[in-house]
Amino acid sequence: MKFNESLENALYSWAANEQQSLTMGYPSVAAGFSEYQSGYRISSRVPSQRELDTLRLIEIGVNRMRQWPDRRPLECLVEQYGAYPEAPPKKARIEKIQNKYTKRVFYQSLKNGKIYLQGIIDIYVESA
Repeated sequence: MKFNESLENALYSWAANEQQSLTMGYPSVAAGFSEYQSGYRISSRVPSQRELDTLRLIEIGVNRMRQWPDRRPLECLVEQYGAYPEAPPKKARIEKIQNKYTKRVFYQSLKNGKIYLQGIIDIYVESA
């Protein structure tokens, strides 16, 4: 299954927000200056309302996933995107989670988490 690009962008933004490194909008230092950091990239574009809504839905979905009895999808998403403060490089995170779960379980859990979040986006954002 190919996931929506907006899902990937929202997941990177969510991870940056969890790392407390996400800053969006206009900086207060100069009027009219519009450069902001969104996840893993620097952009001179102000985020649209749709992007902000998608990010909010991702955060709601992740919070609902925290209540699931099966913690694997959430753990795999957190490690894949490094959604915690002072996350190590991606290679170290993936090795850590693959020591805990097999590759098959890791990728299946990651896929299940993304399908759930993509469903939330499809229902609430795409229908609007």
